[in-house]
Amino acid sequence: MRSIAQAAGAARQVAVAACLLCVAAGAPAGVLDFLFGSSKEASTKQAPDSRRRTWHVSEFTGVRVVPAESGAAANSQPVNLSTNLVRDLLNQVRVPGPGNGEALFGREELDELLEPISEALQVAGPREDVLVVSSNRRGGGLLSMPMAVTARLFVAGDKLNLIVHDTRYDFFGLYRGANKQPEFVYGSRSAASSAAIDRPGAVRRR
Repeated sequence: MRSIAQAAGAARQVAVAACLLCVAAGAPAGVLDFLFGSSKEASTKQAPDSRRRTWHVSEFTGVRVVPAESGAAANSQPVNLSTNLVRDLLNQVRVPGPGNGEALFGREELDELLEPISEALQVAGPREDVLVVSSNRRGGGLLSMPMAVTARLFVAGDKLNLIVHDTRYDFFGLYRGANKQPEFVYGSRSAASSAAIDRPGAVRRR
C-alpha cells in the first residue's frame, strides 16, 4: 500500500496539499489549492478490510467508496493518511457567512468522519472515489432540523481533492413530512453546483 510518506521519501517530511473545488451555479468551478503543512504521520492502525466499501456513521451520515466518474484520470490510491492528518486537512474549511462564516464540518461531526474517511482512502483504488454525506443540526439547537454536507474526495499525486456539492442541504423537512428518502448529490469534476467553500491560505486556481 502506498503512503504519502513513502511517496515523498522517508527521509523528509511530507508536504500534503489539497484542491478544494467549490462551484457557483452556471459559473466555472472555483478551485483552491493550498498546503496543510508537513507531517510524517501516517495511520498506524491495523489496515482495514480491503473489500469494505461502506462506513455507516448514523442514519444520514456515512462514507462510501464508489467507481470514479467516467473519464476521470487515475487517482493515487490507495493511500495511507492518519486521522490527525485528515483532521488538519478538513478542520479549517469554511462556508462563507456573517463574520468569518462557519466551519464546513462541526468539531464533533468531523471527529465521527475521520476514521471512515481515512479507512476509505486506504482501500479505494486508482479508479475509485470516496463519497461523504454528513448531517448535523449546524449549531441551530435541538429544535433545528439537520442539514447535510455532500462531497467527493480522491487523492491525485500528493493532493487530496475535496469537491463539495452541498454545504447545507435542507433535506429533513421533506423526509419527515412525506417520508421520502433524500436523494443526495455529490461533488463532480465536471458539473457545477452552488457550493462555496474557503480555507485560510488557499490559492484560487480557477
